[in-house]
Amino acid sequence: MYKEKKGVFQFLRNIIHFGKILVMFLVMMLVLYWIQNLTGNFWAWAKFLNPFFDYLLEIGYYISSGSIDLFGAIFEYKFIIATFILLLFYALIHLCFMGVDVLEEGFNESSRFLKKAEENIYNKTLEVQAKSEQKSIKKYQVFVSVVAKAKLQKQGYNIDLEEQNKILLKHLIGKFGSSPTKFEDGYLFTFLNFSDIDNILNVLAKLPLSTAPVDFIMCVQIKDKNPQKEIENMKRMIELKVLNKIVTMADTVYRYDFNVVQKYSLSQLGIFQKDNDTFELFNFIEK
Repeated sequence: MYKEKKGVFQFLRNIIHFGKILVMFLVMMLVLYWIQNLTGNFWAWAKFLNPFFDYLLEIGYYISSGSIDLFGAIFEYKFIIATFILLLFYALIHLCFMGVDVLEEGFNESSRFLKKAEENIYNKTLEVQAKSEQKSIKKYQVFVSVVAKAKLQKQGYNIDLEEQNKILLKHLIGKFGSSPTKFEDGYLFTFLNFSDIDNILNVLAKLPLSTAPVDFIMCVQIKDKNPQKEIENMKRMIELKVLNKIVTMADTVYRYDFNVVQKYSLSQLGIFQKDNDTFELFNFIEK
């Protein structure tokens, strides 16, 4: 449709350009007609234009019937006026040509505006759709495990990780109000309201501040429609063994962006590769 409308402007230009050529042709023929009158020699092949030139000269004569004698030849003003009329037509046609350019530019500008408006509406629709889809994701999981502090181990301390796990489990069940499942040498908690995740993050953020002789591995992963991928994400985060940071991946970061209340910002920890997959790792930082 756009190309068809652009073709209309080109068609108008072609017509106007033809009109300019026609007027210049008439100007040249009028000059020849004038020469015929001055010399008294009339060309038969040009007779088909005589009625037109006679009418034009009649208009010129009506404006001015005067003449001037130059070098023994009589130059009637009506020929000059008729030539000026044709040149005036040429100027008007050229203005029409410029007008088409202005109209086309206006059309292009309005097309750009409409296209931009359509893109904005489309993007807004996508935004609303994405917001709706992300808001529907409510379930998420948190993994927590402990490892002995390396510094204490080097100093010869014997840290009972089983005891530390019991202490941690009791603390988290009291804070979260839910029981976890055993997973990858740690505990996996499942929650059903992602909008309230900041309350869970507040508990996790305080764990490294404790006086316990252990460091903490803490991972967060949303649960949507791809359980296998989400389990792989969780395992990859655990394998990296990032200590004392609440880590997560891009899908969870994207979902967190749609929370109305966000007490935490997210910082990229790095880009990692597992087999043929590349993934980003982030950590929650309290604002």
